[in-house]
Amino acid sequence: MKISNEVKFGFFALITAAGLLFGLNYLSVSQFLGAPLVLKSTYTNVDGLLEGDPIMINGMRVRSVNNFDLDIQTGLVTINLEFFQKLKITQSSVAEIANRSVLGEKAVKIVDKDTLGMTSVFYENNDEIPGTLETGVFEDVSELVQDQGAKIFVRLGETALRLN
Repeated sequence: MKISNEVKFGFFALITAAGLLFGLNYLSVSQFLGAPLVLKSTYTNVDGLLEGDPIMINGMRVRSVNNFDLDIQTGLVTINLEFFQKLKITQSSVAEIANRSVLGEKAVKIVDKDTLGMTSVFYENNDEIPGTLETGVFEDVSELVQDQGAKIFVRLGETALRLN
């Protein structure tokens, strides 16, 4: 029995489409690893964080920020952070919005504040993880310049008085 080229092509297209759907489903991690671990973090200021910015643990990108909720009455922004279910995040960890580059790109870094590794209690689904903002180099430099600038203006004033 001879199979025509059209049937071969149709079979190949069907297998390719099934492989594409399987691959996309695998990459989205929705079916194979179970429901994701969702943690919520609340901030007064997200400092330019955007949807799609990375969530990083130990410098490795684990997911992306995908949902913001703004409470208009309180002015607080809640970010939903989704992780793979098998990730275990200790309750001594915080979600820190940090600068990723000099250009102002942001990321959410999960930082474990327990340096000794003594915490064995992990976050469960829909728990609240404390959120912080990283103080960047620019904030430190501007604070230093303001302090030094005030001293310089005082000395300039004293010098001007002595000249008169």
